[in-house]
Amino acid sequence: MAAPGVTIKKQLLKLSNYVPTWVEGLGRNPRGVIFAPGAKISFLVHPRASRRPLLVGRGHGRYFVGTVTDHLGSQQAIQANLDAVVDVLKNAGIAHFVYGTAAGQHPVVGCLAKDRVAVVSELVKTHGHSGAYVGVVSGTGIRARRYLKRSAPSVLTKASVLRFFMPQVSPTGILLSDDRAGCDIEFWRSSAGVWTSPVANPYATELAEGDRQRTEVQVGTGTYDSYPAFVQPDPFVTNYPIDVVYTWVDGNDPAWQSRKRAALGDTDGTELNPLAANESRFSSRDELKYSLRSVAAFADWVRHIYLVTDDQVPDWLDTSSDRVTVVSHKELFPDSSALPTFNSHAIETVLHRIPGLSEHFLYMNDDVFIGRPITPDLFFSSVGGPKFFRSTALFGVGPRTVDDAPVDAAGKNNRDLLAQEFGVAVTNKFKHTPHALRKSVIEQVEKRWSAEVERTRVSSFRDPDDIAIISLSHYFGYFTEQATAGNIRYEYVNIALANVRQRYRKLLTQDSWDAFCLNDTDNEGVDMVRQERLLSDFLQAYFPVKSPFEN
Repeated sequence: MAAPGVTIKKQLLKLSNYVPTWVEGLGRNPRGVIFAPGAKISFLVHPRASRRPLLVGRGHGRYFVGTVTDHLGSQQAIQANLDAVVDVLKNAGIAHFVYGTAAGQHPVVGCLAKDRVAVVSELVKTHGHSGAYVGVVSGTGIRARRYLKRSAPSVLTKASVLRFFMPQVSPTGILLSDDRAGCDIEFWRSSAGVWTSPVANPYATELAEGDRQRTEVQVGTGTYDSYPAFVQPDPFVTNYPIDVVYTWVDGNDPAWQSRKRAALGDTDGTELNPLAANESRFSSRDELKYSLRSVAAFADWVRHIYLVTDDQVPDWLDTSSDRVTVVSHKELFPDSSALPTFNSHAIETVLHRIPGLSEHFLYMNDDVFIGRPITPDLFFSSVGGPKFFRSTALFGVGPRTVDDAPVDAAGKNNRDLLAQEFGVAVTNKFKHTPHALRKSVIEQVEKRWSAEVERTRVSSFRDPDDIAIISLSHYFGYFTEQATAGNIRYEYVNIALANVRQRYRKLLTQDSWDAFCLNDTDNEGVDMVRQERLLSDFLQAYFPVKSPFEN
């Protein structure tokens, strides 16, 4: 049998073309790693890990040694890093306190500056060579990330704020979490009995002796030692229940196809726009599964998920989950004669009627995905105002015609209603992102334009007379001072285009987007086998681990 070192060397020689040139904490052309082949995205095994399996995970052009996991959410990773720091300090008897920030942001552990070296030494002692990092926080960024080995790097023993994080990696070598899920450690200065924070925070930057009466604070799912100044919630943090609503259809379902054919036969010869009932509007390639994975991984502060369908349930969905509810069209449409419906505009007019739905919710199509860890304030202000994201795409300034694409016709109908009500002219569409909405605003729209809403609701297929209630609610909310324009890092990809492979690669290698949409409004003449293979490979690479909502 060959010696272990010989085996390692042979593997590295054989697979050296896959070895990344830089791994955070290990430097350039890292040594002492075993390459484990077998995945479409390569990864490395760290041979010195004795307590848990470690891989070098790759994601968006970054490489970190991390712990292998097959289930993970951003909030879960944040909690794990916070608990790891608190456990080390407790076991070492180092005085500390904890305070939280907004959901999805870094929790903070405060210590005295005199204990800085001891804190770093204890972190190294406990987590050396176990897949943990500590970096120096500088402004809003982080630098000098160091993979913890068996000694305390001097750069870490001089910093005012450190960030501890244990990267998480999928079994196929995809980086799932990194320093964005880390726990910050602040070293407070003590002088004349007053503790002073090294950086600003929303609560208190000075603590006199009388302010340091021990209490407890809830951060995420844990309870930690703290001080009274950090217990009161920050009024400028978005901190209330937010749900997600999906509309979904399985266009491959024979029973659903039969209902659609029957409905088309009942159109009384009415000429439909080619984009009102084309197959690509109803195709399903399991995008919903991966969209749910994106929510679970990057927005697991969401309270509940509602899936609105025509009595269809994905076979992979765990319907016993207490965080997912499947809602039938029959439960929402006030007039059953309007069913079955194949009109997304009609379905959108009843979403606010979902029993138990929170006042604030995100409406998502299954081709929309969260791209990186995000926080609720991307979509809602701390006082409850939704934020919308206007597109540069326009639906035109002319009158609505029967030849308009359904989305343009509905936009023009919205425009005319808003012009009559507010004396304004709107022309912009909205980006294909999660739509932040309030039930109460939609109810106001429904009441104000009841005839137009009802006409849309009873239209089985997209019709030139439809309104688009989601877009109308955005504009109505804005003109009545109940919503604001927001900003989001977003990418739209038409999966039917020839350059889609390059677009997928850009999404995978650049960590730039809060959300993205993979859409095909018309796939006539497209190589469907190639399209579906490329889409499947991309989604599995971007979202490799199961969500809690899957069987």
